Amino acid sequence: MSQKSKSPAPPANPHGGHRERLRELVRRNGLKNLLPHQILEYILFTPIPRRDTNPIAHALLDRFGSLAGVFNASIPELMEVPGIGQETAIYLNLIANFYDEYGGYVPSENTLSTDISAELYFEALAPDDGEYLIVTHINAAFGVVMSEVIKASLDPAKQISLNRAVAETFDRKHSCGVLLAHISQNASFTPDEERVVNGIIDACRPLITIFNFYVIRRERLVKKIFVTAPNG
Repeated sequence: MSQKSKSPAPPANPHGGHRERLRELVRRNGLKNLLPHQILEYILFTPIPRRDTNPIAHALLDRFGSLAGVFNASIPELMEVPGIGQETAIYLNLIANFYDEYGGYVPSENTLSTDISAELYFEALAPDDGEYLIVTHINAAFGVVMSEVIKASLDPAKQISLNRAVAETFDRKHSCGVLLAHISQNASFTPDEERVVNGIIDACRPLITIFNFYVIRRERLVKKIFVTAPNG
């Protein structure tokens, strides 16, 4: 009797690591520490189980301006956004209806919580591969204003362009300071990379308050450089 060949296992989700980090943030603290685009990413995991929902979340916010704008948009309007099909549009449209049943949606301020680790927070902002500088803007209540993700390695030959890329984010945000982080899947944090980090700090500190610089390698915090206390 011939044996039936087994069906091949479905391919692994290439975005699974990023999704799991975001899910872990939600498991620990709900939506409290998430930025608007991360909330949309998380919501879109259900109707879009395998695709990268990060660019779709950004496209929705660019089109409608805010979470409330997304949730209050009509189904045809939602379907005008690339990546949003009819079923996903219906799913998003139902969220506003759901919250209406419970007295409406009142967004709370995104305040950084001490209950989560720096590596988990910043890893959830970055894609799964490559190297990234993350600039998180903080207000006077130590709440998150916005985070910007810059694809960049800590290459000494690019010191000036790295300094400029970080500094350029300051003009676009109303914040009292920033947290900086560099994320890489490389195993080590080299002396050359540390000199680049110190160069970024020295160049940007006269422009804005830098609280801390975190260096994360393979989802592990390997260096935390204390720069300025939040109330200092």
